[in-house]
Amino acid sequence: MQSKILLINLVVLFLSFSLTAIPGEWIIPSPKGGAELRLKLDAEFGLLYYSITMLKPSDKVVLEPSALGLIVDGENYRSGLVFDSKTETKTQTESYTLLSGKQLKIEDTYNQASFNFRTGAGEILTVEFRVFEKGAAFRYSIDHRDKDVISIFSESTSFNLPDQGKFWAQPYDAVTKWTPAYEAYFENGIPIGTRAPEDKNGWALPFLAEYNGVWMLVAEAAVYDGNIAVHLQPECPEGNYKVRFPEEDEAYNVCAAIPTVKLPWKSPWRTILFSNE
Repeated sequence: MQSKILLINLVVLFLSFSLTAIPGEWIIPSPKGGAELRLKLDAEFGLLYYSITMLKPSDKVVLEPSALGLIVDGENYRSGLVFDSKTETKTQTESYTLLSGKQLKIEDTYNQASFNFRTGAGEILTVEFRVFEKGAAFRYSIDHRDKDVISIFSESTSFNLPDQGKFWAQPYDAVTKWTPAYEAYFENGIPIGTRAPEDKNGWALPFLAEYNGVWMLVAEAAVYDGNIAVHLQPECPEGNYKVRFPEEDEAYNVCAAIPTVKLPWKSPWRTILFSNE
């Protein structure tokens, strides 16, 4: 009898440990349920991933699990993260008027939520998400406890595409006196996962991709307040495109090639538009 009780206690203890080791997962749906963004925290290594799926008219993967995170002043904001808190998912609507175009009055409705993660050094990394019916966007924010200014050394953001499909993008020029000048021709409908040409420093944004009946455009927005525009690494194994900061030579010794920003800080938006039409 005692051996059975001991066995039951061991099973309960094992199950309790297993449940606490399950990675965190959160879902942000679009306002009408046509798409969703999933955020996952790997419990073992504290790594953050996001993925996007179109749900209507049928389930289609937009992005497979893709990395998030930063390196800030040598501190690790991309692994060893622990969930701290989140805001409630709220539906927001923004209206604005364009100066020209087929439709001047624009109204955007999206669901928004922010997630706070604690680093190994005890600082907070916030990731804010917006999910639309045919799009999503996210950005990072930091308010360091003991600093007024920080330098963003690198960004782990990636866009992990299914590796069967086509890709349209402009190679990012190698640095010379007059480049990058964005004068290279776009690569037209090349296979997803194709490495950038050898004489280039990766791929420029925006880029377009098509796979499994889904069209997707990746870009960035709100590049201001000391932030820098990014491009993508030359290597994109199995369709995993990773953010790359400006080349060191691009600064021409006039300024640093990495952004130094005042706190509180918000990154540019990383935007993903998608459609099956």
